Amino acid sequence: MDNWDNHWVNERKKLKNPIKRNNYFNYRLVKELQKHVNLSGFDSIELGCGTGRLSNFLSQYVNSVTLVDNSVPGLDIANELLGGKTAVLLGNHRFPTHQTKFDIMKKDLLKMKIHKQYDLVISSGLVEHFKGKEFHKLIKLHSDLTSKGKYCCFVFPSNNSHQRKSVKKKSSIEKYGWQNPKLEDFFISLLPKDLKVVVSKRIDYFSRVPYFFMALHRVLFHYLRIDLNSSWVEYKYGGYVFVLTKKA
Repeated sequence: MDNWDNHWVNERKKLKNPIKRNNYFNYRLVKELQKHVNLSGFDSIELGCGTGRLSNFLSQYVNSVTLVDNSVPGLDIANELLGGKTAVLLGNHRFPTHQTKFDIMKKDLLKMKIHKQYDLVISSGLVEHFKGKEFHKLIKLHSDLTSKGKYCCFVFPSNNSHQRKSVKKKSSIEKYGWQNPKLEDFFISLLPKDLKVVVSKRIDYFSRVPYFFMALHRVLFHYLRIDLNSSWVEYKYGGYVFVLTKKA
């Protein structure tokens, strides 16, 4: 947890009002969700929410968002964001959240007790930090929090060659801690039997390329709405895996 506390403290120094950094991926993620699920009226929960920027975009479409993390500095930023004291900026468009019901909880996910179930349980950049019994316990938590007939979504780094090299770098370990990029089929084989896969795919090639190309793509998308990600490119080289499941 100390790694993440330090990470979010350092992030706060970089973040401006409104928040301009790293918004494209979360925007794309919610758009991908909308291709498969009508989010209207959903009560959602994000596990390992960090600063809450994913839930910020979700809040435009769902009835309520609940954010859970064990890092106080991250949750402080999330509270400002979801409370409407700041907003995220994508190109020239602001995404406020103050009209959406939200709840923020500081919890150790491995000790979290179930008091309520949700229409959408989602985590992004979380499961790759766990292994062994803790990994299986975390996956079971996702399932236990999901209402019957509703949805659970996992997003994690793909096991491509770039990711495998990236997570071993000293700078990555110091910033994000231990990570284990996963093969899609292997991850799916570890899911509880009550979670049935709706779609599994790689997404966002441009999250894992040299910075110049990433920056160029963001400028083209933010201001001209030109998206260079294509289905074929993402399937072959996507930096992240998107697994959407439905609870039986």
